[in-house]
Amino acid sequence: MEWKTAKKILDEAGENGLYACKFNFRGEPLLHKDIGRFISYAKKKGIVDVFFNTNAVLLTEDMAKMLIDSGLDRLTVSFEGFEKTLYERNRTGAKFAEVVANVVRLRNMRERLGSKSPKIRIQAVLIPELKDRLSEYVSFWKDKVDQVSYNEMEPSVDTVNNNINRIKSSWICPFPYQRMTVMWDGTLIACKN
Repeated sequence: MEWKTAKKILDEAGENGLYACKFNFRGEPLLHKDIGRFISYAKKKGIVDVFFNTNAVLLTEDMAKMLIDSGLDRLTVSFEGFEKTLYERNRTGAKFAEVVANVVRLRNMRERLGSKSPKIRIQAVLIPELKDRLSEYVSFWKDKVDQVSYNEMEPSVDTVNNNINRIKSSWICPFPYQRMTVMWDGTLIACKN
C-alpha cells in the first residue's frame, strides 16, 4: 500500500473513532518500507490498538527498535513449534535459531527501554506434530514472550469447496458489522471467510 492511500484511510479512521488497526491480512508486513510510518501515524490519529502478525524472519535489531519507537501495541509471531527440525520443515527458508533470537531480542530491547509495548504473542497452527506436544511448546516459549497461543488447523479449501453445495444456512457474515479488510490498493473485502 502506498503512503498516500494509507494516510487517507488512517485520517478517516481517526475521524470516525476506529479503535483497532491490524496492518496485515495476508503477507509479511515487515517487508513494507513504510510500516513504521503507518504505525506511528495510526497512533497519532488516536487508534488505540495497532498490531500485526509476522513470521519475524526480518525482525532485526533496527526493525525491533523501530517497532517499539513507532508505538506498536502488539505483535503476533507465527511460529510452528519449539525445535529446529519441526519449525524449519514448516517455515521453508526460515532459520529456527535466528527467528527465536529475533523474538527474544525484541522482548529484551522492550524491557531495556522501559516500554510496555509491543506485547509479544507466539502463535502456532496446531499441526499434527504439535497436537500431543503442546506442553513442550508452551514450556519453550513461556519465558520468552508475553503470551503463547495456537490456532486449530482449518480444513483445506478443497474440503470446504466439496462440501459447499450441501450446506444450507441462514448464517450472515458478521465482518461488515465488526471490521473491514482494506487491500493494498484500497479496495475492500466484504467478508473474510
